[in-house]
Amino acid sequence: EIYQYINMGANVTGSMKTSTGNIEVLYRDNLANTGVKFTSSYSVGSINYTPHATMEITGGLGSIYSSLNYGIATYRYTFASTTSTGSVDVDGQSVQ
Repeated sequence: EIYQYINMGANVTGSMKTSTGNIEVLYRDNLANTGVKFTSSYSVGSINYTPHATMEITGGLGSIYSSLNYGIATYRYTFASTTSTGSVDVDGQSVQ
């Protein structure tokens, strides 16, 4: 779970990997200057992004889940999620 309610002051990049199993992420922010992007991949399994008015799903096979303000955000979270066998589940909301 990631809750971002104070100014970050920097960009953050991270990765989440598992060979067998699921990756589950809950992301929330209430800052108009903060954006988030998740890029996910799997070999056997699925990618499940929770639809929300402040987020968009793009990329091949819906592999990218990002806040609508990601491109213009002052501070950005950028995450890569990878599983060989399993699913990637992300539920995100970001204030615009």
